[in-house]
Amino acid sequence: IAWTDSFEGVPVSQDIRKKLETFTAELEAAGGTLVKKVPSGMDYNEIWELWGSFVGAQSNYDMGNFMRGIGDFFSKKSVKNIPMHRNIVGPITVPKLMKAFEIQSKYITIMDNFLSEYDVLLCPVSASTAFRHHPHTSTFGDFKIYNTPLSIDQHPLNYYVATQSYTSIFTTTNSPVLSMPIGMSQSGFPINIQVVGKRFCDFALLNVAKILSKYTEKLDYPFMK
Repeated sequence: IAWTDSFEGVPVSQDIRKKLETFTAELEAAGGTLVKKVPSGMDYNEIWELWGSFVGAQSNYDMGNFMRGIGDFFSKKSVKNIPMHRNIVGPITVPKLMKAFEIQSKYITIMDNFLSEYDVLLCPVSASTAFRHHPHTSTFGDFKIYNTPLSIDQHPLNYYVATQSYTSIFTTTNSPVLSMPIGMSQSGFPINIQVVGKRFCDFALLNVAKILSKYTEKLDYPFMK
């Protein structure tokens, strides 16, 4: 089993990192082979921008490029520090989409090669543990916009960066993923991790997760009482 408690450039709360470290130690004590490692050759900023390209191509695809160009011009400042949103609004073309598929193929291959050596990869779901309702600050058409950052160990982090960075990587590589709870945070909310499997091996992933679940903490959800 490969595992990591963070990806480059996006901090993860201490609660999540500690719980994941404890969980992997439990698995190792039970006889598992655990390696703290991530795939080499992953440019996360490029992957996040690539994910945004696919989202942009699939949403409002009937909108003309003239209007998309206007939207891109006015949104550049607000998405400057949100890599997964940089390519959502701008004009779309067939060559641009084909280039995105070409780059995606590179990262699919990297992930396939990496997971050929491991049964699964364990990593955080997001930078933050579960948080209370976070109201949006404005709207743009049908979209809700969240400009108020989340607090990660008392440090502000953009809402979208905190919540989308870890999951969008595996959406881009077409990897099957499940999210499973492994314990509770100090504030009494569940901490989940992603269990990432090989492409086209969904049932194998489910079987591995069933075994892993034997070593998670018994969860008691006080907020549901």
